[in-house]
Amino acid sequence: SSGINAEYGDRMVVKTERDGWLYSEMMAYLPLGMVYEPKSVLIIGGGDGGVASEVLKHPSVNRVVILERDQRVVDLSMRYFEDSTQSLRSEKVEVVIGDPLLLIQKRKEKFD
Repeated sequence: SSGINAEYGDRMVVKTERDGWLYSEMMAYLPLGMVYEPKSVLIIGGGDGGVASEVLKHPSVNRVVILERDQRVVDLSMRYFEDSTQSLRSEKVEVVIGDPLLLIQKRKEKFD
């Protein structure tokens, strides 16, 4: 065993402890670069906290809502990816578990 934790999706490695920041950084900075001083951010998926970690580096962001389909993603990430899941403990972050499409329709919130 290499001692490196990895996250899988559809039987493919999605991220590892060593390089997960590359994926998270890209997923966060490209959309945030399209908005002047984003304040409220919606992340669909992202239960591992990596994208939220990068989003929270933007000083204008004061709220992040993560819509995660599977509680197991959050639970396993909290266990194996301590660095990226620190964001899930932030007072600025709300994690909601369920079908993202249904949650978006139900909540009717606006995000930057």
